[in-house]
Amino acid sequence: MFRKVLFPTDGSIHSINAARYVIQLKQQYPQMEITQLFVLPEEPVFYDLGEYIVVDEEDRSADVLRPTNNLFHDMGIEVNTLVLKGNPAQKIVELGADYDLVVMGARGMAQEGRGYLDNLRVWLGSISRKVLHRVQTPVIIVK
Repeated sequence: MFRKVLFPTDGSIHSINAARYVIQLKQQYPQMEITQLFVLPEEPVFYDLGEYIVVDEEDRSADVLRPTNNLFHDMGIEVNTLVLKGNPAQKIVELGADYDLVVMGARGMAQEGRGYLDNLRVWLGSISRKVLHRVQTPVIIVK
């Protein structure tokens, strides 16, 4: 039985699919606690819109968490949410030691929008691959 599940998300379609899987697990294990994790990069994110602007981290966190928060809310599922700053793979591995299971998407936002040939050589995203190889906790990776 899973008592505590860590669900890292970055707002990608794979993360949303992973959230759906977590919901299925919660239905099987009603006592299971879910912690949703979003890791902000250490450096500010810049977007080129003619001139460089810095994206507000609070707004970015809210945007990333909104789709999965809505899914959990619609199903009446309570989740704990952590927003940390740092290296995503490292933070997931560090936190994962305190959980029975890590459920995450196969590829994140950095992988979306790549061409077909690029995706042939990248079956797993770099973060999910690092977590899979480094964390001692069981991991389920969802496409």
